[in-house]
Amino acid sequence: MAMGTVGDTGMHVKRWTLDQAEQYAAGDAITRPKMRRRMVLADASDFPGLSACYWAGGEEFRRLRRQTEVAAGQAFDIRRYHDTVLSGGIVPFPVLEKRLQRLFPGS
Repeated sequence: MAMGTVGDTGMHVKRWTLDQAEQYAAGDAITRPKMRRRMVLADASDFPGLSACYWAGGEEFRRLRRQTEVAAGQAFDIRRYHDTVLSGGIVPFPVLEKRLQRLFPGS
């Protein structure tokens, strides 16, 4: 995730080429194999901001789950939570939050 975000920023803000972004990523001691690096950076090249959006979405999902767990307390049911999150399909986070609040009052 971080490699794609750094590569995305480098390519779209600093105007790096794909090769420059790959060279930067290669300097990271824990970076994936070269072929995987190239694939991640190619996605970042084709879809500006995608890595940051994935990160932000993941953070919002974690926030909603924590909020729901706290509000429901002992009544929190992970299966019911997942059914609610997944059954509605793709919806904006405010819509999902309202659904969770109806299912788990106080969240």
